[in-house]
Amino acid sequence: MVWFRYNAVSRRWLTHMCGGLLNVPKAESEYYEGFEAVRKAIPPEDLFEWDMKKHTMADLCNFLGVDLPECRKPGTLPKGINVMYIEREQWKITLSIIPLYLFLHWANWRIVGLAWRTLTWPVRRLLFGGKPKAE
Repeated sequence: MVWFRYNAVSRRWLTHMCGGLLNVPKAESEYYEGFEAVRKAIPPEDLFEWDMKKHTMADLCNFLGVDLPECRKPGTLPKGINVMYIEREQWKITLSIIPLYLFLHWANWRIVGLAWRTLTWPVRRLLFGGKPKAE
């Protein structure tokens, strides 16, 4: 389960980076020019501009030309919570992993500290002279 979570997060991150989403427009006019470029490039019969507050699943299904059971539901789409949804849906697993996270944090702190002391030992010896203090 943890593997899937990290794989999904890294996939979303890579999609964000490689999908052109890092090119943030510098001005509002530049932002709207992108939408206008799409409107000019796509024929009107192939373009559906979705409005979450106005359109329903029936509108989307009519545009796509499909008839599914979901298409018959009345009203707009329900709002969903997507912030930390995995942690909310599977809170028992999340809570059971916390001790592992704490242990890994402690082990990482010890390893980085050891590496730092090892790398800075010659400098400490030059600055303070003598043998380094035993810990």
